[in-house]
Amino acid sequence: MTLKVLPNAGRFLSICVLLLLTATIALRASSTVRAWRIRADAAGFELSVQYDGTNWLTNWFGDLLREAAADEAAVLLTCGESTSLTTMGNLLATNNTSGRFMPRAYTQAAGAVRARELGHVLSGSVFGSGGLDYPAPGSGFMYLSAIEVWEAGAVLRGVLPGVHAPLHPSTQLTDGAVETSVAGMPGRRFVVQKSNTNIGPGAFVIDTTGPWR
Repeated sequence: MTLKVLPNAGRFLSICVLLLLTATIALRASSTVRAWRIRADAAGFELSVQYDGTNWLTNWFGDLLREAAADEAAVLLTCGESTSLTTMGNLLATNNTSGRFMPRAYTQAAGAVRARELGHVLSGSVFGSGGLDYPAPGSGFMYLSAIEVWEAGAVLRGVLPGVHAPLHPSTQLTDGAVETSVAGMPGRRFVVQKSNTNIGPGAFVIDTTGPWR
């Protein structure tokens, strides 16, 4: 298990610990070893679970970096709608509304709405499914893009804090590797988090320096 909490993350620390305890209880009946990783700040966390002992499933709960300052409901929850991998809300799949929810619409009208993540054109259908060779020819850098969260339809609600999409194939990245040569982000440390969906493998790159906001 890995628990990485950035400074001033007290609000979500108790939730992270509760998830770890729940996971431990739930897995006692299984002999399969499963790893858990949580990275968090004061207003959100990323949770990656090695759900079958080999592959990772990545989810998010928390506030976004708001596109509109007055949007009090710019909060994303990704979760399972059933036990099928296709509906587990893995953050990895782009332009997918399954298992992705926001508490209210951008109008602030009551009632949850579905959301989707979008990124750079090189991301394809899965973050980390293609792009530049790694390290990038010429510069030797790792290149990242922001992960945008859109209300189902055509309303940009915000950007995921701290969690980025690599513009490189995940097959050229190493899970858990620490990266410090990231273009445009000197002085920060990042860690590679590989993940998997029913449509293929991919990856995220997560800021472990902070602050995220």
